[in-house]
Amino acid sequence: MRRLDPRPSLLLCAAFSATLWWAAPPAQATKYAGEFLKIPVGARAIGMGGGFCAVADDATAPYWNPAGMIYLPYREVIVQHAEKFGNLLNHDYAGAV
Repeated sequence: MRRLDPRPSLLLCAAFSATLWWAAPPAQATKYAGEFLKIPVGARAIGMGGGFCAVADDATAPYWNPAGMIYLPYREVIVQHAEKFGNLLNHDYAGAV
């Protein structure tokens, strides 16, 4: 029985794979992937530039620093809506402490 030489088939597979690799560009991740995780909450906290972690004394405390809820003198409610990235993302936040 005659044995087949694997080199021509390996060469053909390598050429075909290289053609596919150059012909089809890789899928690019969108620019906004995961950006919704970085949207801050609360006007005062946003105005402080993220330095609100040290204060955290309003209804956004569970977002910034949950330990700050101990220092709340009374109950608070916050409802926030934001449309980001050209109306691609609607960010809603509701909190009650």
